[in-house]
Amino acid sequence: MRRSPLDEGLRWLEQAEEDLRWARLLAREGGHHLACFLAQQVAEKALKAYLYAQGEELVLGHAVDSLCARAAAHEAAFAAGRRRWAILDSHYVPTRYPNALPDGIPARVYNREAAEEAVALAGDVVATVDRLLRPLAGGAEESAGNSSASTPGDAFVPYEEEHHTADWALRARGRTLAELFVNAARGMYALMAEALPAAAPLTRTVEVEAASAEGLLVAWLNELLYLTEREGIVFTAFRVEKLTLPAEPPAVMPGEAHAAAPAEVGAGEAAPARLRATAAGDRARASLRKYIKAATYHNLTIERRDGLHDAVVVFDV
Repeated sequence: MRRSPLDEGLRWLEQAEEDLRWARLLAREGGHHLACFLAQQVAEKALKAYLYAQGEELVLGHAVDSLCARAAAHEAAFAAGRRRWAILDSHYVPTRYPNALPDGIPARVYNREAAEEAVALAGDVVATVDRLLRPLAGGAEESAGNSSASTPGDAFVPYEEEHHTADWALRARGRTLAELFVNAARGMYALMAEALPAAAPLTRTVEVEAASAEGLLVAWLNELLYLTEREGIVFTAFRVEKLTLPAEPPAVMPGEAHAAAPAEVGAGEAAPARLRATAAGDRARASLRKYIKAATYHNLTIERRDGLHDAVVVFDV
């Protein structure tokens, strides 16, 4: 049975994480040249993990620099990381072959400082890919019965503009609700911006609550719009840390409401849906070709279609 793109990506990420564990051990125990080489391999596998998860069929090549460039076409965080991570490519050959060095051998030339620096960079690559992929695998907390029970075998369009007579509309999809929320935010900024910023040095935490999943989606998008309006930040990277939906309120038997103590009043009410997430971006207000005033509730329903969470959001412009 063919793996889904996400499953294949997570398979590569798991190997990268295992290799990183051994690279750290080698750096501590004196195998500095091997730690440097393995760090380059860790970064390569983590980047390939991300690309496979995006639906790429065959990811060839070993250079961290070129893999970052490909990944940056999907996610701006890789453009920022590329400038720091590309140095790992210098460890691909000289760490293994004496004739790649002017004198000495790799086992004597590479030291603890070089190994620790390389391993730290590799760890940064793995952490970035993990942050982007794990929520898609159901890592974000969702109430029972609302997580995705199946993963489509083929890649899907995460967001696209929908025709609307007056305002803007966006269709967003996700394997999980967390992914749907992320893709809705990505699509919103893709609609607004002429060009998205390449770096994402500024991070903001967003916490919102609402009575329903649809209300939570509107609150999430509107809080991002507020931050963009107030601070001029165009967000390009998003991570859902916690997403919970309201549970059904407990049944209140006849007569119980009148007998309840004051502390129990409201016990039959459902807890609100809550979202905690981070958004990263850069100040690039000038890149916005059109402002969105607000996300609206107009005909908004989150539905299940072909194993995906699907919603059309209408924006007031």
